[in-house]
Parts: sequence; C-alpha cells; structure tokens
Amino acid sequence: MKPGPCIIAIALTLIAAPLSAYPCAKKVFDRFCLGGDIALATPGELPSTEIRDGHATRLEYDGTDGRTVVLVYGSRVTDVSRVYPSSVHTYCWLKTMLTETYGAGEDASGGARPLALPGAVTERHVWDQGDWTVQLSQDSFHRVELHYRHKAAAKVDTPLTLQVGASRISVPTD
Repeated sequence: MKPGPCIIAIALTLIAAPLSAYPCAKKVFDRFCLGGDIALATPGELPSTEIRDGHATRLEYDGTDGRTVVLVYGSRVTDVSRVYPSSVHTYCWLKTMLTETYGAGEDASGGARPLALPGAVTERHVWDQGDWTVQLSQDSFHRVELHYRHKAAAKVDTPLTLQVGASRISVPTD
C-alpha cells in the first residue's frame, strides 16, 4: 500500500521543521515567516525581481494589493514590507486594524510638516512587539507602506541599504 498525499505532507513537515535554525516570530501576509528561514514561506508566485548582494537578498513580488518586498540575510527573513497604491483611506483602515490588534502604538511622524517634500514620509506609526516591530507610513503622494521588521535578524554593523517604498531599510552585509 502506497502512502497517501496527506501522509507524505505530514512526513515532509516533520522532516523539514527541525531543519530551520530560526523560529518564525510572525507570519506576515499569510506567507512569509518573519525571523524564520525563507524556506518556511508558503509557496506562491515567484518573485518578479531578485537582487543579491553578498549574503543579503531582496525579493520583490508584484500583486493586485501592492508590491511586497522581502529582505533576507543568509536564509533568514529580516524584513517584509508591502507598498499599497495611493490612498488616504488605506492608511486609515490599516492603522485602525493594527491598533485593534496591537494597541495604541507610537506616533513616529516627528511632528507636523506643513510643506512636505514630494515623496517625503508625512505619517508614521510604530507598534513594538518585543522581537519585532510593525511600522505603517504614508508619504506626501499618499503611498502607504506596511513594514514588519525582526529586531534580532536585522541587527546591523555594516548596513546594505535597500529602498522599499518611501522607507530605507538596512540588512547586514556580513
């Protein structure tokens, strides 16, 4: 008797689980395992762009709900970010959902900016969750970025800075 697909899937899960040296701190966008191994990502479409620089990799996925960017150091997911199309309503809706989930968070906008430069971040809110943070930002063009960062995985000495939406983020280079 041959094993069925369910038994094979369970066996593969049990075999693969110990292979990851890094536990998943947060499942982001129902796909990526923040702080965990990129191999733990839920299968889906292939990245539209892949940029490598030493041990750092930037993966970009274009979807109907915006562009998702995943930063990986070695095999560990350090950052996951999604840039949504321009919309004031998207920022307000996401901020409400994040506040309901994580609490009040912290306004990190840096005060009112009556004359923001084109593309400059005008709104920023951060929720600290211990090992990881969530940041929601909006720029003067009303582009909205939702950014998850794993603190331990993203500690840097020599940064490789990659542009993601309106934010600049760094990943270790060695």
